[in-house]
Amino acid sequence: MKTLSLWKKSLYSAFIFFGTLVVLSVGYGAYSTMIPVTGGQPLTMGIWNAMILNIDDLNTRVNTLTSGASALWNNVTGGTAYMGGKVGIGTTTPNTLLHVYDTGANAEIDIQSVAWANNHWGIYNDRTDNSLKFWNNTITGEKNAVTMLSNGNVGIGTSSPSGMLDIASGWISLVLGADNAAFSRTNLTAKTSRIGSYHYINAEKPVGLIMGSSDATNSYVGIGGNTSIMNAPTVINFFTAANTTTIYGTERMRIDSTGNVGIGTTDPSAKLDVNGSIAENGGLLSDRYTNRFTFFLGWDTLWYKLAEITSSNYAIISSTHNAYPNIYLVTYSMYPEATSSIQPNVRIIWGYDYAPSNVEFRRVYENNKYYLEMRGVFTYAKNIEISGNGLKSLN
Repeated sequence: MKTLSLWKKSLYSAFIFFGTLVVLSVGYGAYSTMIPVTGGQPLTMGIWNAMILNIDDLNTRVNTLTSGASALWNNVTGGTAYMGGKVGIGTTTPNTLLHVYDTGANAEIDIQSVAWANNHWGIYNDRTDNSLKFWNNTITGEKNAVTMLSNGNVGIGTSSPSGMLDIASGWISLVLGADNAAFSRTNLTAKTSRIGSYHYINAEKPVGLIMGSSDATNSYVGIGGNTSIMNAPTVINFFTAANTTTIYGTERMRIDSTGNVGIGTTDPSAKLDVNGSIAENGGLLSDRYTNRFTFFLGWDTLWYKLAEITSSNYAIISSTHNAYPNIYLVTYSMYPEATSSIQPNVRIIWGYDYAPSNVEFRRVYENNKYYLEMRGVFTYAKNIEISGNGLKSLN
């Protein structure tokens, strides 16, 4: 068997390489016919010249693809540019791997997997406000499913978001939650969701705002805590306003760090501290005054207004102390004749078990109004609750 010399092996390898280049020229036009070389066959002048002609032809065709007025990749008139590994469509200076630019309309990229016209998603840069929008023609209503404004606001279902996240939906606008401590949603498994606020100390866990959970027995809504991955708030405030165009609003109620609840006061000193009136069934009114009066140990000769009497016909006629040490009953009736059928009680509840003594009540008339007043000896008396028909808060 005849062995090829080293230079012949190298030459035949070159034939294979250049032959591959010849194959690449298929589809771009005719090329010079080359006679295949078989084993041991000498390299003739014809074979060599045919190879040279095909290489030259391939070089010409590659140059045609990348230059000239009719070039496929043309950075002057063709609309598409290939510059240093970057592709530009509508621009001759692409600044990234793919750069799409339209000087007369919105630059858009369409993606489609479903047949028929308009069943595609479009991603485009709106030239009117420089926003980025995700568009689909099959969506009911606003066709722009997601809009990102140049200021960072994101709108879902709206093209003009007014906040960092603006969801336009009158149905179910936002759904949160997954399996506990997971990212999955397994059927018949307890689910949890949490919303928090960033902490004053960056390294601290966020402040818990609202937590929702659902298990086989109940569904829960928690305000402020009940989780080990968030800090509980120290104060919870409730605000309302007199109309729909009022900013800030007015604090109506708060729960402080000790658990005290204040209504009409920002400094509750009891489990429930109400600065105002509580009406029940349209007739019972309860006023609770905290730190409103200063009572002395021993006889106090000063009279203190407790409530306004809403009818001038009411008159205080007596006061009695019932079986409980911290409750007094004050009986009043129509003036001047007292009848048992119209004798509702005014109940005075002291905040401590040390009952006052020598307590007196009276009705006074000042500034065209009648008031219920009280005086007596008070020991540790601080919080007073007044309830009864025909009374009105002093606030």
